[in-house]
Order: sequence, then C-alpha cells, then structure tokens
Amino acid sequence: MEYSNKITFEHPLSNTYSKDINILVKTDGGQGRFIPNTMVISLDDAEKGVGKSNRSKTMDIALGVINRGTSKNPKNKRILLCEFRFNYKNPKNISATEIKDKIDYSKKLVRKDYDGVIDSNMYFLFNVNIDAQARSIINRKMSGRVKNIIITTERGFKELINR
Repeated sequence: MEYSNKITFEHPLSNTYSKDINILVKTDGGQGRFIPNTMVISLDDAEKGVGKSNRSKTMDIALGVINRGTSKNPKNKRILLCEFRFNYKNPKNISATEIKDKIDYSKKLVRKDYDGVIDSNMYFLFNVNIDAQARSIINRKMSGRVKNIIITTERGFKELINR
C-alpha cells in the first residue's frame, strides 16, 4: 500500500482537520521521518470539533491509502487508522478495553458522512526499543477480541506507506 494525498482529501474530515503527519508524530514523541507535507486527518482534533463535553478516545490519525504503484489509476482506495504510542515506556500498562474503544469510536467518527472503505488493519506505532514487547503484550491481552492490530515502528510504517 502507499499513502494517497488525493484519497486523504476525499474524506470530509480532511477539510477541517488535516495536518502534516510529521508535526503530529513529533508532538507524540516520534521523530517525524515521513515525506514533508504528508497530510493526514487528526482524529483528536476532529473529536474536539464534535463539540460534546464528554469526549471519546480516538486513534491519532486517519489517512488515505491505495495499492502500491496505482497512483495514476488508484486501486483499493481506503482510509487507514493509526495510533502513536511513542511515549510508552512500559507496554504492560496497555489496556485491551482502551484499544478496543479507541478503534470502535475512531471507526464511528471516520464513518460519519463517509461511505468509502476503512482498512481492516489498525496500526499502533511504538518506539523501536519496545515494539516487540508491545506486540507480544497486545496479542496476549486482546486474545481475539480485536483482530488486525498491527504493531510497528515509525520507520516500519514509513516504509509501508511512502512511495
């Protein structure tokens, strides 16, 4: 798959809540390794924009992706959801309920006024020094309750989506 600016901006939330992924990654403790001006939808900002006093927890970003090499004639257009966990020091503190709730509410938020496809995989990005431990702990804690959770690093995600 590869990132698609066009697909990202086809989503209704992008008009108000788009930001450069590198700014959001750095804010959450990452390094910001992505191609400059890779625009994504800030789901945290979108949730604040809903205006309700009792906010739900969301994944950090949504972005448009397509099959790799199909940018001239995009194939398999979809929105991908991603959570940054760069500041986690101890993955044992991860809550299965929190993960499930973030995924469920993010899908609901992204689905509003959007009839396109949401990717079935959910990406959680950790620092390289704890990603293997986080993968093991999340797989054990989730035990089949939420499938398609992909644990990776910032570099791994960059390689996955950048052309």
